[in-house]
Amino acid sequence: MGIQLNGPDLDEDARMLVGLGAVVRAASQADHELRTLYCALVGSPYAAVIAAGQMTNQLITDCRALIEVRLDLTTEGKTKILDLLGELKRLSERRNRFVHDVWAGGLDGQTELMRSKRGTKDLSFQPITLNELIDTARGIMYTLVQINSWIFDALPHAVGMEAQLRWIEAQVRQGKDE
Repeated sequence: MGIQLNGPDLDEDARMLVGLGAVVRAASQADHELRTLYCALVGSPYAAVIAAGQMTNQLITDCRALIEVRLDLTTEGKTKILDLLGELKRLSERRNRFVHDVWAGGLDGQTELMRSKRGTKDLSFQPITLNELIDTARGIMYTLVQINSWIFDALPHAVGMEAQLRWIEAQVRQGKDE
């Protein structure tokens, strides 16, 4: 079982697929960090039940709404986390293009993203490079580190809130087993 590679340069195609994998992995970590932020903002371990399985854009929207109504956050703190969420949204939209557009390669070896537009017959083409994939993956990871740091600084009492319910449940199970 193998992965089918395309184009005149199979090594380059393999590198592009590895780059795409880095973007996908970073995006999955982004979803986890957004659930962590959501639970910290709600301030309850039960928030993990609502955050579970939510799409990236919905988590960003919900976190933004919670940030706006929190009275205990400074204006500076709100601005910082809202900017980080804005950057993560931008990177997530880029990730969506990498994943959901059609990867098309010309004879010149240039990989392009092909996209249809609702309500038209037209297709658009956008060249894509390995550096764009790497920059997107790195950008996502850098933003996640900044979000995590913000949680520690702004809501230290809520660090680990997302995992707390699972921990409590494990403790209860352990007590029943003894």
